[in-house]
Amino acid sequence: MRIFLTALCLIWGSTAWAQSLSLATFNVESDVDTRPELVATDLTRIAPLHLWALQEVEDQETLDLFVSALNEATGHSYVGQLGTRGHEWGDHLAFIYLEAAFQDVSIVELEEIGGSRWPLLMTATNWSGQELAFVNVHFNRGNETVRQGQSRRLREWIEANEDLAIIALGDFNFDFDFRGARQGGNRAFSIFARGGVASWPQPICMANDNCPITGTQCNPRYQNMLDFVFLAGAAKQWNAISQLAFLEENYCRREADGYADHRPVLAQIALPPPSAADLGPAAAQR
Repeated sequence: MRIFLTALCLIWGSTAWAQSLSLATFNVESDVDTRPELVATDLTRIAPLHLWALQEVEDQETLDLFVSALNEATGHSYVGQLGTRGHEWGDHLAFIYLEAAFQDVSIVELEEIGGSRWPLLMTATNWSGQELAFVNVHFNRGNETVRQGQSRRLREWIEANEDLAIIALGDFNFDFDFRGARQGGNRAFSIFARGGVASWPQPICMANDNCPITGTQCNPRYQNMLDFVFLAGAAKQWNAISQLAFLEENYCRREADGYADHRPVLAQIALPPPSAADLGPAAAQR
């Protein structure tokens, strides 16, 4: 975490830090060998964030455990909301957000994107009056055709909502090979990236050539990036950096003990100054 925080300070400085949005995507793994109370400790090990997008949350009880752990560790008030779509064993999308950071929060599922888990859309106004749209996704792993259809429909949804400041994040299962000249994703990645619909602040470890060999998860079968943070619509040109969490330790060794098999992917997004329209009629008259 020290590398990530140091890089933020060097790029933006303390003033810009206060004008930025901190968030993470984390597949917390709902398998029977995962212990949610251990996963919760990893959530609390990362400095307080404005928002978490979680995948594979087993049930409401698990989400409540995560929220309580964050509240106790940070002294802040976090709120969680679980998506309704999931497998019978529990495989839900969820948001956890800092209550004081957002107003007019609305969370719905994007049924039109399809797949086993409909993306979870959270729209909200942040502390400076900017309207934001967060899209939490977990695209299908086993069915390539379904995954490609999800990618196409999400790209089309973004294109139809280009006036929104969109942050799309989650487990896209894009199989992005990050090593050397071979860099590139699978067919679903190509479909989503068509036309440059979104920008991707690639993890710092890619530029530094020190990403874990298995990428954003622990299974040596994949050895690539599955989890992403994208900026689109009105947010596409915003400055942002991202990094994989816990690079300084043997993170994946702990999966056998009950921890998750994906790493959190952290992002810090520099917010532009709010417009007069964002600040309301009174500000526009000043």
